[in-house]
Order: sequence, then structure tokens, then C-alpha cells
Amino acid sequence: MKNTLILTKNQTHFLQENRQDPITGDDFSLGDEIIFCAECKSAFLKESWEYMGSEHCNQRKTFNDFPKTAVTLLFQKVDNSVYIKSNSDDRSFAFLLDLFIAGVLGGLVYLFLPYFKFEQQTIFNYSLAIGLLYIIFRDCILGDGSCGKKLLGLYFITTNSNEKAHFLLLFVRNLIYWIPMFLVSGFLFWISTDSIFSLFIVVVLLILHIIQALALLTTQFSLFDKLLRIKLMQKRDEK
Repeated sequence: MKNTLILTKNQTHFLQENRQDPITGDDFSLGDEIIFCAECKSAFLKESWEYMGSEHCNQRKTFNDFPKTAVTLLFQKVDNSVYIKSNSDDRSFAFLLDLFIAGVLGGLVYLFLPYFKFEQQTIFNYSLAIGLLYIIFRDCILGDGSCGKKLLGLYFITTNSNEKAHFLLLFVRNLIYWIPMFLVSGFLFWISTDSIFSLFIVVVLLILHIIQALALLTTQFSLFDKLLRIKLMQKRDEK
């Protein structure tokens, strides 16, 4: 078979990675015949590659030598063979789940702050602020995606290495995404003494965010994700 590689002691960098075949789960050992997907650099035993129809990442290209693996502190390895591109339905449902979670968090603050003798307006502002902060920074709270995304098996990976994105990348993503609206509305929000006005600001923010989210779901393209070289993936259904 084309580009079948024999694992020898010379491939010390590969042996140190302690990789396993994504299909069988077997450890690689000296003498194994290995094939690398040219798209994601995943390594497969020859038998596993043939089992998949000699195709991975929707293509058949393979490496003709053992690739060097880039090591960086901003990424964690994942088994990309069991993940596919996220679909718009799951992304939409994840967003609705996150809106619900934001509402629950804000509601809990609104219920418990009166025990600490805060004024009613302050309680109202804090409860809205907590819900907003969750929505704004939801993708970096759990490390690689929001609570809603994690419940649906969605998470962010890097496009250049197909490895799990670090929460710092997602923090920057959320910050860039929200900072223009956050600065303006945050100033108006905190100087407000009218609960109706504060609620109006929140509603406007959510409407703007929903418009952006719908545009993303329609085009499946995000300029912020493109610049940061990350993409949202989901776990393949096991049948």
C-alpha cells in the first residue's frame, strides 16, 4: 500500500508520544505498519486504514514519512477520528441551552442577594450582570466550550493541528466578539438607576447577539474563528 511506514527505533519522537490506533485502541509498537492521514496527522495501523476504506477527513492523501508533531502549551490532544464538523441544529440548541443557563444563574443571584441587604436596584443589576457575563465568556468557562456546547458534545479545536483549543484562545475569542458592545452597554448599564432601562440594554444586547449567531449558523463562517484558527466540532454518533 502507498506510503505505508514501518515503525522503528529511529522514530523516537513518535514513540515518545505514546499514541494509540484510533480504531482499535492498540498501542503502536516497533515493526507496526503505520499510515498517516495527510489532513490531520492521525496515525493508523495499516489494517485500520484499510477498514476505513483508505480514507480519513474526507480525503485519501497520506504522508510518505513520519510527521513532526508541533508541541505547544495552548493545545491539548484529542482523538480527531471520532469527531466531525458541528451542524447548525446542534449549535442553535446549544445557544438556547446557554441562554437558559444564563437565566438560571441570574435568577439565583436575584433570589439570594436580598439576604445580604442589597438594594433592589443593585440586586436587579447584579442578576442581569451575572447572566450577561456567562453569555459573554461562556465558551471558555469549561475550557473548550460552553455548558450548552458540552452537553451536546461540541467543542473547539485548532484548524492547524486539529487539537483541543486552550481556554485562553476562547477567552480572546469571546472578548473580541463582545468588547465593542460590552464597553458601551456596560457604561450605560452601571450608570442606570432605572430597572426598565437596564433590562432594555440587556434585550438589545441579546437581539444583536442572536442576529450574529444566526448569521454564523447560516454561513458556517466566523471571522473571529478564522483569525484565531479554531473551529467548532462535535462527537460522531456511535452506531
